[in-house]
Amino acid sequence: MKKLLFIVIMLFIFCNTIKATAGGLRSSSIKTCPDGITYGLHSDGNGGTHWHQAAKNAQGMYYPTGEVTYYQDPCPESNKNQGTVKNTKPGSNDGSTRNNSSIGATTGVSVIQESNDATIKVIKINGDSINVSDTMKYISKKKTATIYIETNNSNAKYQIDGDLDKLDIEQVNMITIRVEAPDGTIKDYIIEITREIQKSYVRIINLKLNDKSITFDFNNKEEITVVNEEDKLSLEYQLSNSKATLLIKKDNQVVLNGDQLVVGKNNYTLVVVDEDGNENKYELVIKRMTKFESIISFIVGLIVFAIIILLVIKNIKKKR
Repeated sequence: MKKLLFIVIMLFIFCNTIKATAGGLRSSSIKTCPDGITYGLHSDGNGGTHWHQAAKNAQGMYYPTGEVTYYQDPCPESNKNQGTVKNTKPGSNDGSTRNNSSIGATTGVSVIQESNDATIKVIKINGDSINVSDTMKYISKKKTATIYIETNNSNAKYQIDGDLDKLDIEQVNMITIRVEAPDGTIKDYIIEITREIQKSYVRIINLKLNDKSITFDFNNKEEITVVNEEDKLSLEYQLSNSKATLLIKKDNQVVLNGDQLVVGKNNYTLVVVDEDGNENKYELVIKRMTKFESIISFIVGLIVFAIIILLVIKNIKKKR
């Protein structure tokens, strides 16, 4: 009798257990919470109910997935089924359980743990990739800089602080990148940008001084002589790029076209500045004669001209 009673008790417990865990979810209770997870009510076999995450089989029946039980409604404000569950076999895990989440011990509602990843995956400056570290260095050949950033967490936000539109030549340009992870974690990165002046590709392709053409040598240097009467600097020029500009410097000071020429040597530096701030320099020396030198030059010129005329006349007579 004892053995028979024991067997009857065990069968009773086994049957109740099966009744509590097997079977589908109540179709009328199926609903999707704002976090995109679908839930449904399940009977515990003793007249009570609890909630499970829902999965749907090939016949369209909803079944509980996973081992997590919610004894309270996970989202009382929702009552619509948005159809977000995946097809799966009854009782299997369909992979819809949200990562980085935990179940509240007292409420039974899922609590989302957001990522704290505030790291950078890729940084490019003016199209050049650089190695990512807490402090980075970059040499710019342009007067401006553009920075492309890709974070390891696509939901992270970043902010760039520093003047990228006009990089200083005299000192290191400090740029700060502040990355904020989804959970509010903040990480700062520093980029030290040094502006390096390069020789510009832009050239002076046509230069005239008081209507006289000037041609520079291979080293961008030329020296010419003008008479005493030419006491003003009068340059006409054309650059190989219309976006470039020309600066005229004398004794390292910028002067205007029309500058006063002194008697003797006048040393000028013509600086071509392109759109990136790079430079191409030309050295022009203008020697202005004294009045006496101008008179002698004029007389010598007349003598040379007269000799040429006489030679031409003599050559014509010989041909006759």
